[in-house]
Amino acid sequence: MKQTEKTIKLDQFLKFKHVVGSGGQAKQLVQYGHVQVNGEVETRRGRKLRTGDTVTVDDRTLTVDLGKSESAGDAATDAPAAGTGQDTDDSEPTPVRTARDATFWEDPDRVTRFADREPDRRLVALLEEYAEPAAVPVLDLGCAGGRNTELLAARGFDVVALDASQAMVARTRARVAEILGPEEAERRVRLGRMDDLSWAEEESIALIVAFGVYHEARDDDEWERAQFHSMRVLRPGGRLLLATLSPGTIMDGEMLTQVPGTRLVHRSSTGIVKCLVAPNALDAEMAVRGLRPEVPTETLTRDREDGQRVVVNALYVKA
Repeated sequence: MKQTEKTIKLDQFLKFKHVVGSGGQAKQLVQYGHVQVNGEVETRRGRKLRTGDTVTVDDRTLTVDLGKSESAGDAATDAPAAGTGQDTDDSEPTPVRTARDATFWEDPDRVTRFADREPDRRLVALLEEYAEPAAVPVLDLGCAGGRNTELLAARGFDVVALDASQAMVARTRARVAEILGPEEAERRVRLGRMDDLSWAEEESIALIVAFGVYHEARDDDEWERAQFHSMRVLRPGGRLLLATLSPGTIMDGEMLTQVPGTRLVHRSSTGIVKCLVAPNALDAEMAVRGLRPEVPTETLTRDREDGQRVVVNALYVKA
């Protein structure tokens, strides 16, 4: 009798190798084109792998070996599930883009550190200019642990928040629920990506708060999509308050260098990838999109244990 060739599905393999923690994360990772099989982008999470196939995620390449330790049966039973309960594709998946995102932004200690930060001082000052907060729709883009979302809700602004991390969204919802109740928190704090705001109506937002989010784009295309969607939902006269990283940033003791052939993408030898933009280039790009600086754009350098962050602070208004 001919022996059946062993295979394993791509999403099972990613879980078995601890690249992701759940089927939902595997689905997102594959769906957004961040997985290659045998050197080609693979968007089918059910792709059957055989011994000798290679799977590449970011800079990590794994070779499939369906021996005793990597049989399809072992992978199905030994793969760890994320969180509690069973891992099913019916659950709300994390909009993860890379393997690093699958763990980095979901880490409980990191969520707590972001949540414990004080509200942004520039935002606090800016909110004083609005006489009728309830009439001001605000989008907190990349809300993280909810420090600014909570402030906006407490001040009575019509706030909606978005983050790609399930753990960050959960923490923000908990904070908003204490002010507006659980139903409103569920409605207002969304799980999603900065480059897909299709759920929001055109020119429906008066203020976008975008701190430390745009530079998380993985490539020039994602940066462009994020800018397009932000400009689409921002109404004329609306403001964009942002902070984003600039060239000169050092992470893990290494300065991020520009990737040849890209406009904004910088990376380190350890695989950190950011889209970095200089202040004058940011002003020029926003001008093309119909935004002008309301105050001079500034650059701050902040020392960190692992290096330094060169941060561009800007406030733009849409014509």
